[in-house]
Amino acid sequence: MKKNNLYSMFAFLSMVMLIFVVIIHIRFVILPVFFLVLGLLSYLWSHRKALVLFLFLLPLINSTPDIFFNGYPFNYMGVALFYLSGIMIASRLKKEKPEIVFPGHGLYLLFLFILSVSVFIVFLRWSNLTLSSLAFLRDTPVAPSGERLSFACIFPVITLALFSLSPFLASLIRFWHLKENEIFTPLKAGFCLSFLLALVQKWLDPDFLAQSWWELNMHQVNGGFSDFNAFGFFAGAMFLYQALRLINKSPRRSDIATQDKTESSDGIPRSLEPYNKFSALLAKKICYLRLLSSSAGLGFKTWGFEILFLLIALAAIFISGCRAAFLFVLLAVIYLIFSRRTSFRVKAPVVLLLAGFLLVAGGSLKKRLQLTTWQAARLTDSADLFAAVDEVSSGRLSMLKDSVRMIARFPVSGIGTGNFLFYLKHLRFGETFYEDLPLNQYLLITSETGLAAGLLFVLFLVVQLKRQKPGVIRSVLAAIAFALFFNNFFWFPECLLLFWIFLAVSDCQGAPEPGLKPALLWAVVAVFIAFNVADFAALHPKTLTGQKGVAYDYGFWPREKNERGTFSWTGRAAGKYFTADAVRDFAFFCEAPQSWLQKENMVMTLFWRGKLFQRVVFIKNQLKKIQLPRGQEGFLEIRVYPTFNIKAMNLGTDARELGVQFMEAEKPLL
Repeated sequence: MKKNNLYSMFAFLSMVMLIFVVIIHIRFVILPVFFLVLGLLSYLWSHRKALVLFLFLLPLINSTPDIFFNGYPFNYMGVALFYLSGIMIASRLKKEKPEIVFPGHGLYLLFLFILSVSVFIVFLRWSNLTLSSLAFLRDTPVAPSGERLSFACIFPVITLALFSLSPFLASLIRFWHLKENEIFTPLKAGFCLSFLLALVQKWLDPDFLAQSWWELNMHQVNGGFSDFNAFGFFAGAMFLYQALRLINKSPRRSDIATQDKTESSDGIPRSLEPYNKFSALLAKKICYLRLLSSSAGLGFKTWGFEILFLLIALAAIFISGCRAAFLFVLLAVIYLIFSRRTSFRVKAPVVLLLAGFLLVAGGSLKKRLQLTTWQAARLTDSADLFAAVDEVSSGRLSMLKDSVRMIARFPVSGIGTGNFLFYLKHLRFGETFYEDLPLNQYLLITSETGLAAGLLFVLFLVVQLKRQKPGVIRSVLAAIAFALFFNNFFWFPECLLLFWIFLAVSDCQGAPEPGLKPALLWAVVAVFIAFNVADFAALHPKTLTGQKGVAYDYGFWPREKNERGTFSWTGRAAGKYFTADAVRDFAFFCEAPQSWLQKENMVMTLFWRGKLFQRVVFIKNQLKKIQLPRGQEGFLEIRVYPTFNIKAMNLGTDARELGVQFMEAEKPLL
């Protein structure tokens, strides 16, 4: 199978899964369908204009899930991925064949293989198919803390969609030969509007296309992005790109020296000596700016817009409050200091201006940096150095420790794509800890998909940097790779898509590299599958919940008490997994409204380990006792028909669908 066909297979598989989970399962419909249709129709209308529109809207649309907020973080809904999916479908309808060609494409393809297998294994564990066909895809817990399949299923799906769909943006940009200006002009325009949106959130309405506590509690805003970290990353990368572009196209020292020869000893152009010295110096600065703009190949007005965007990106970094984004500013300063194109009289004022901007208008970022500095200064006075460093790093030290535990336990298979947060809750069950992803993209990938996938991802980035010609784009890509040590920025669709945009305009050197040999590819995948099979039981939610003494069940309402004891109502379908040494005696009580029960006999069917165990017909409210076989483990599953609804019968306010009451006996039933 050709590599393009493999990429297409992964992309369309992930797109179908994303549509099923987000639109059908979660029922988040309007925005995904709108952007899917927008991408489809716009690309069918005009491919180049559609791509330009996508680039313009990319910094703006990621916070739109707030319009129909459903409790999930904005990036989980993947609206930008739905938009790109529509474009991809249109491209296929037009029978286009964009090449997926970039340095390290073989490594990336193998990475996608492993990622896809990991997603399949995760869903196989979560689906209960290996335990009971009746429990297949039932809403069982995926962690001892109580999160269930209905909530967790988005995690592996969005991860696979992120890495499978995003390369197609780069392939389409290259397929239609979009120039650098055609790409970054709409991207910058959209970002400026997103910055204005961030100002609205900061000064007028913190709840507008945002979660209000971001500004009210943390004093951080997100603009049109998934959250403030994505906003900061995007702003930082664009700032670095703009800064390096201006530095690299600034006039050389030789050009400035030539200009200096035309000046008097006072630094005034000789042609202007007869005039007022102040006017002459002002004219000199204007001449220098014109030299700068002409050397950069830009018009004077265009050069002014470039500087304006640089300042907007810097301000966006400040109000985002993202400390990792400040790395891009530091890297730009380092690049400026070591640049041979600029003299000291340019470097010094620019660095001082940046420092002044941070001190005067640093906003949320300045306050966070001050707090970090104060905390770091007190490290030597702390009795618990680990806890102190962990606080300074926003929990990154604890996350590193937890990730290392995961990698050490499952070095080859990993814990499963999208399973980090849930396995972390198993590791730290009953403890107070920072519930988040590890704030390190490399740790996240390695923890979830094993050392092989982590190494492939790193090698892919290394090959990218090695094969790029020296210049602005390679420097930006290197900065992005460095920033991934400090946060999992590729968890946000807009950030990963920005990486592929930079990759699309990069200039690779040397002959195209050969892809991985099929034998090697399949051998690596086979080893990965073998270790996943070996670790299957250890990572099964049934095992993880059992180790913490938490029930592995589905279909039960929260526990209640009455004169008979503690019980749980079932719905139409319920089930619970029992180990061989668990309680084997149970009671079921039918407590349906008597008037309804006289018309509708209630049938309860019990299945043990997937096979019919007992059938009971309730014609009146009564207690039924059962006992499971000793020495066996498996699912006890309950099916009740018909069920009743108190509110629908106008007998009360309880709107639940109710079946029978299920009680576990504390001692054997007689």
